[in-house]
Amino acid sequence: MLARDRTDAQAGEHVSGVRSEPVEVWLIDGRPARFVWRERLYAILAILERPSEQPAAHALAEHGEERDQADEPLPGWRCWKVTASVGRHVPASIFRLCQDAATSRWTLTRNSR
Repeated sequence: MLARDRTDAQAGEHVSGVRSEPVEVWLIDGRPARFVWRERLYAILAILERPSEQPAAHALAEHGEERDQADEPLPGWRCWKVTASVGRHVPASIFRLCQDAATSRWTLTRNSR
């Protein structure tokens, strides 16, 4: 089951569950090297998982699909799990970058861990 977005009233900010956002990705040697998300340039520091044709939860939600097995292949999506940061002195975060092979469109999901 997909997580739902919720509002954290105490903090007064929007807390996202599983949700994707469009991003612009630059490749070097066929691998993501940097991306722009929310008007900020991120440098990819490490690739944690190489491309696979597995479904990203956001891709399923975006297409209105629900699957019993989250690990079932979703044809046409290539996903990379990466660590990236906006600067030297900013801690890195984990992101999943997925590309739809049919449209070449990239989406990003930020891991909460």
